[in-house]
Amino acid sequence: MAQKRIGKELAEVTKDPPEGATVNLVSEADIYNWDIQLEGPEDSPYAGGTFKLLLALPAEYPFKPPTLNFKTKIYHPNVSNDDKGSMCLGMLRSEEWKPSSKISGVLRTARNLLMEPNPDDAVETQIAEQYKHSRKDFDKIARDWTKNSAALPKADGMICNISNLCNICNTPVPTSGVDEDEDEDEDERMAAQRPSRPDANAG
Repeated sequence: MAQKRIGKELAEVTKDPPEGATVNLVSEADIYNWDIQLEGPEDSPYAGGTFKLLLALPAEYPFKPPTLNFKTKIYHPNVSNDDKGSMCLGMLRSEEWKPSSKISGVLRTARNLLMEPNPDDAVETQIAEQYKHSRKDFDKIARDWTKNSAALPKADGMICNISNLCNICNTPVPTSGVDEDEDEDEDERMAAQRPSRPDANAG
């Protein structure tokens, strides 16, 4: 079930990616790990930067949420300033995640958080305080980090072959818009058949 759902979403988001996002597979042999590149939004201190992220999907998807980690260093109150680069995204918390949620929505929310950080839900409290009380200093440091770490050409990723992937997952290649009602009905049936389980994902 997870492979079919993931394959369908990957085909959709590759065909029609959210604004400022590029999606590839880390490896064509593994549909659970996605290579994401987000362009820094204009009118933000991240403008001009391209940030690489790893989106990891659990085998229990969509009943358990994915995780999203920055591989490019970023100065942001909602991204841990360590080697993990964990992004604190409210919708990825186990208590807020819904099986009807989609990766395209996750990517849009993540990019919006670059435009408007949420200092009240921070993983880096000192950066959050600076964002709230010394915005000019925050913007300067964030721009410097972007220039030093993210102002690079987009890396060549493993391009997803939609037709091959959909054949593997027995998923038709999308040719039109997504039938949201059909997906929601399917997700409700799936959720009713399987009890929810607690998840360790935290922001």
